[in-house]
Amino acid sequence: MNYIEEKLFRVSQSKTPLILFLGKESFFKEEVLKKIKESAKDTSFNWKIVNGEELDIHEISTFISSYSFFSSKKFLIIKNGEKVLLPKLREIKNLFNGIQDSLKVIVTIEGKNEEKWKEVSPHITRINFPSLKDWEIRNWVIEKLKEEGKEITQQALNLLVEMNRENMYSLNSEIEKLLSYSFEKRRISLKEIEKVCSEGKKVSLYQLILFLLLKDIRKAMIEWERLRLSGVSPFSFIGLFTWELRRIGSFKEEIEERKNFFTLFRKYNIWNKRLQIAYQSVIRRWSWEKIEKIYASLQELDIKLKNGYPVSPTLEIFFYRLV
Repeated sequence: MNYIEEKLFRVSQSKTPLILFLGKESFFKEEVLKKIKESAKDTSFNWKIVNGEELDIHEISTFISSYSFFSSKKFLIIKNGEKVLLPKLREIKNLFNGIQDSLKVIVTIEGKNEEKWKEVSPHITRINFPSLKDWEIRNWVIEKLKEEGKEITQQALNLLVEMNRENMYSLNSEIEKLLSYSFEKRRISLKEIEKVCSEGKKVSLYQLILFLLLKDIRKAMIEWERLRLSGVSPFSFIGLFTWELRRIGSFKEEIEERKNFFTLFRKYNIWNKRLQIAYQSVIRRWSWEKIEKIYASLQELDIKLKNGYPVSPTLEIFFYRLV
């Protein structure tokens, strides 16, 4: 049983309505919450996330009192639980009287203020998320790649972990990028890490993607021509842009949860100022429908190229439609 499976098992076995996720390893808290959300079925009815800093008791009350929809469980997630003020905790306690068996309230806490949650209920399940040791991180990377049918050399593993030390969000992001980029390769070597996991290399697809996000079609065309002459595969572009689109979706989701951009740039290790500007513009400008449409266009582009469509004209049409 791996790290995430062990936490999911603890949640499933909990007999209390209130569960505290404790510790500094916020990345794995998010990963466990994603897995739990998948089990909630109709999430529009059975899943609600609120921020501890700005709780709306009426909003929470409405959710708690409603019945679960097509599911045996529903979940209220309170993030930054250490920042909930005591008067709010007392109001939440009143809501717990006669709480439905189907409801689980999960509170994520990074600080050391979990004791005040006894104000809500004396019966609490505590699940700890301590920071992983170096060898645990390496094992997690190996297992994650193995699930996708990939291996990694020891040198590549060492560099990948070292470049993203103490930032699991960044490490996970780089792994997804590697998987997208090296789709035809089974073994990830030092060469792939050096090329893919450091923005601004000589032959860089990042610059092309940046121009597209900034709506600079002229520079995007020039950059693609340079990359094409350098022998860059169009499928590498599709892989990396698909990864970038997923990251944009993650950003948009968290912005809608009232996270600020600077916090997210730090979380995802994005320090390029022009890319920060592009992200702020794109996330405000693109609707979820637009993101889904672009994703579908990328899949269509992939199929066309595999069926023998001419590379440059097909890609350039995609660029124009995107911008």
